Parts: sequence; C-alpha cells; structure tokens
Amino acid sequence: MTAGAPDRAAHDPRDNRESLVTVTARAFIAPVRVLPELTFPDRDGQSRILPGNGGISIGVHVGDLVGSAATADHLMPGACLESEPVLPAAVGDVHLLSCLGNSVFDSTGRPIGVIAGKRGGLAPGFWAPTHLSVELFESAEASLTPGDSVAVRTRGRGLTLTDQPAVQVFNSDPQLLDHLGLTVRGHRIEVPVRAVVHAGWAAAGLGQDPWIGDLEVGDIDLLPSGIRFGDLIAFADLDAAADRSYRSGYIAVGAVSHGPSARPGHGVGVTMLIGGPASQLAAVLDETASASIAPGLVRIADTLAKRHSAGDSQETT
Repeated sequence: MTAGAPDRAAHDPRDNRESLVTVTARAFIAPVRVLPELTFPDRDGQSRILPGNGGISIGVHVGDLVGSAATADHLMPGACLESEPVLPAAVGDVHLLSCLGNSVFDSTGRPIGVIAGKRGGLAPGFWAPTHLSVELFESAEASLTPGDSVAVRTRGRGLTLTDQPAVQVFNSDPQLLDHLGLTVRGHRIEVPVRAVVHAGWAAAGLGQDPWIGDLEVGDIDLLPSGIRFGDLIAFADLDAAADRSYRSGYIAVGAVSHGPSARPGHGVGVTMLIGGPASQLAAVLDETASASIAPGLVRIADTLAKRHSAGDSQETT
C-alpha cells in the first residue's frame, strides 16, 4: 500500500456459490468399533477401551468441551456416519463430497441435523474410521440407531473465493462460509481463530488430502484451556492444499472435529476449512464465540428445522 493512501474498507469475500451443484448421497450411521488395535498401550502404558469410535454420542454437541483423553477416544459430537457399514474402513463418495454445514435427513425425509466434522484418512484396513459427524437435533437422538441409512445433501465442492483464488476453501457449505467471520482487508483475508499451532506440532493426518478426515494437534497443551468442538484452529507454515504438509509462509485453518486421544501420535482433530499463503490469509487470535463454527451450525440447523416445519404445515392445510 502506498504511504499515506487510505486502507480499503473491510468487506466480506465474494464467492461462486450460485454455480455450485447439490447432490444427495447415502450414508449409514456407523456402529461402535471395538477393534484389536484399540487395546494397544497409550502414552501411560495402559490399554483401555473407551467410547468415541462410532455410534451415537448422546447429548454431545458442537460447542461442548472436547473432554479428556481419559474418558473418550477421538470423540465426535452426535452421530458418526460411514460411507458403507463394513470393514475395512475406506473413504467413500459421501465423505469426499460432504461439507460442514450440509443437511442430513433420515430415510423418511425428516431432517436430523447437519454435518459438523470429519475424521480419518486413507488407511484401508487400519483401525481409524473415516467418519462424518452429525450435529443432531435432540429429538432425533432416540429414533436413530447404528446401521440406519441417511441422506446427506452434499454441497460445497468447487466453492472458491473469486477475488482471492490463491486462498482455497475446503469442506465448507456456502452457508457455513458466511459464519466463519472472514473479512477482506486490502488484499488479505482475515479469519478469527482460538489458537495458532505450528506445523511441527501437527500429528496424525499429515500428508493427506484436505477433503479427507482431519489433522490432529499432537499435544492438547498447545491449545487454550476450555477448547470446544467447532473452535477454529490455525496451523502456521502448513499448506492444506498440498496434502496437508509443511510449507513456510502458508497457513491453514480448520474446525475442531473430534476430541483428544491418549494414543501416541494422536490428539484433537481439526477438519480443514480454508488455507493459502500468509500474504493473502491471516489468522487473528480471538477467544470469543466468533472464533468457532458452533453458532453458525446452530443457525443453519435452526433454519433447516423451520423450513421443514413450514413444509409440513403446508402439506396438512
């Protein structure tokens, strides 16, 4: 910027959402997985089988504290979805197409919630599942069971920021993008985050496609106390688009999608949402609710429920 020139007014980034295609894909509520690998010793040399690998986590929601590695392992809010209810776990079409904020419906067409996170990676036969998590309506928790077929209205693949093509968007429904707090100042996009972690502390998930699963923070002590599902976390010197790998001068930002694990090399999982060169993307530390996708997902879910109720009312009149 030329000395003495006024800074361009801050504004929201523009995108191409009008051109996106919505596709409905089938998924299944994942069973609870208790596999031999889960009995491997943790950091303390103990072998413990804990909840968190599949099933429906009753009463666990985006915005809740992630909890302790002593009571749950890779815990995700709500229901865990798989592409197919079979082993070995594999990345399927619904996982690759789904974005956080996408609507989810049961087999009768009733909305049950919205996609809230991803977990897993390209490791067929390995114990780590490739899950999608669903922020469930509380009314849906009692009516669902593992093995049930659900439909995900996938939308978000191909979403781009038209004025900042070097800054890439991943795993985000356009509606969720509106709730990330993105602000354009000059030629750079700013995004509020709860914490910034250097790429050197990234653990499980390195070297994988940003659209698959998550990238884990190797030490929970690097994160603020009181970290919650949905909080936005930035990785410094990490290029999300280039297989989530180290690259000086790049930054990647994602949302906390699963809780901690006592397994060596594992930790709190972060699903990538946006990344690019630090000259065009800046992470701004902000410990308020604006540095979380939780409020945005709640608004998206409320809108979904209201639209469905309005539709039911029209059908009965």
